[in-house]
Amino acid sequence: MSGQIIDLRGEERTLRANKTAYMVLVGMCGGLFVLSLIFALFIHQTFWTAVAIFFVPLILAVTWLHYFTVVLSKTGILYRTLFAGTVMFEWNDIHDAEMKIGYLRNEPGGMFRPPFRLVLTPKDPSRRSMVINVKLLSRTDCSELIQVLESKVAECNFPTIIHRR
Repeated sequence: MSGQIIDLRGEERTLRANKTAYMVLVGMCGGLFVLSLIFALFIHQTFWTAVAIFFVPLILAVTWLHYFTVVLSKTGILYRTLFAGTVMFEWNDIHDAEMKIGYLRNEPGGMFRPPFRLVLTPKDPSRRSMVINVKLLSRTDCSELIQVLESKVAECNFPTIIHRR
């Protein structure tokens, strides 16, 4: 960690998907789209079906990354994503914060959970946990998020390897 204290008095900090996530997903989906477009234009017209098929995941990936937002404020944290919607917790409503890596089939959400995620459990058991896909954040944004959580939430369980640079 840099040793710099993150102070959120009077301001909001918005964290978004980093450029690498855009490059990887757009590269995969967009590469297939462009390749099929070239084939459709110059080889054979039956490839127009492939153009349409690869266009949908390209738009879906860009939309998903665009909607990915974590907002840190002096009152709480807000997380917005295309598929899970918007979840907001005030700092004093969070019971614990834990970094989880990997998949567990018996865990709610199972294989559809992000492989590298931050789970914020609310004090109220009737509310669902906030599961943030940390892999989409840059390293500096991830460090800032962890630092803010450690200063605001009483029980944080972050492996020490997360803090190394």
